[in-house]
Order: sequence, then C-alpha cells, then structure tokens
Amino acid sequence: NYKTVPAAVNNISIPLGPFNLALPRLIAFVVALLLIFLISELIGKTNLGRAMRATSEKTNVSEMLGIDTKRTFTIAFIIGIVLAGIAGLLLTPMYDIKPTTGATFKSTALMIVVLGGIGSIRGAFICGMFVGLVEQLISTFISADLGPAAVFIFFLLVVYKKPQGLFGRKERTA
Repeated sequence: NYKTVPAAVNNISIPLGPFNLALPRLIAFVVALLLIFLISELIGKTNLGRAMRATSEKTNVSEMLGIDTKRTFTIAFIIGIVLAGIAGLLLTPMYDIKPTTGATFKSTALMIVVLGGIGSIRGAFICGMFVGLVEQLISTFISADLGPAAVFIFFLLVVYKKPQGLFGRKERTA
C-alpha cells in the first residue's frame, strides 16, 4: 500500500504569472540551494574539506601526509547519508512513499553528476538545474514521457563528446 504524508502545506501554491508553484517544491528548492552552499563551503574552505579532497585523489599519499583516511571516509559517508535523508524528507510531500520511489531519482542523479564532472559541485549544480529545466519544459509542452528521454539523449551526446563531463577536468598524471 502506498503511503502519503498528509500536510496542509501540500495544497498551497504560489501563482507566478500563468503558472502555479507548489509550496513543497519551493521549500525543497530553497533547502537544496542552502545545502549546496554549505557543502561547497565545507569542501572548499575547511581542513576537513581539504582532507576529503586529498583522500579522494590519492589515499596512499594522504595517509603519508598524516590524514586519517578512515575517519575522512566515515565523515564523508555520514554527510552523504544525512543529505540522502534530507532529500527523502523533502520529497515525501510531493510523491507517494513506496519501495521504488528512489529509483526514479537514481539514474537522473548519476547522469547529473557525470554531466557536471565527477567531483565538481558547481558543475553538478549547473547541470542539475539545466536537466530539471529541460525535463520539465519537454514534459510540459511536448509529452510527459519524452522529458526523461530528452535528458538521456543529451547525456549520451555529452559523454560521447566530452567523457569527463562539462565541468570536469582530465585526470592528472605524474
């Protein structure tokens, strides 16, 4: 049996010209922007972020430099779990809760990360916004079934032309 989250916020929408924006979607967008900013600051400007970047690039060298890589991996895993939990919390007012709800988002998230370039938060953000916009425009004005297909075709074209992603760098060699 599918479950839903009954909440008063589900029925509120904000008129924007000829369109209506559902309040749960606006809340999810604002929270996502805040989390992207916080993660970007964490990874870019803190010692923990420096350790995470170093560990992700070369684990052996990081250990030789005194970074506790097991601790760094554990913290990164915890951050990922917390972000996944927050994403689930933000999605429950918009979608039915069932065992396969997350399957809808797995392939799209993977495509966005690869399109943006593995390890590029800025690239993932820009590609996520672009993918969401393209999918919604095509789903709204052409066909609901063609939105994900258009994103997948765009993904294949980009990966064919630029395997490291739009904002990714080629791997460094010594």
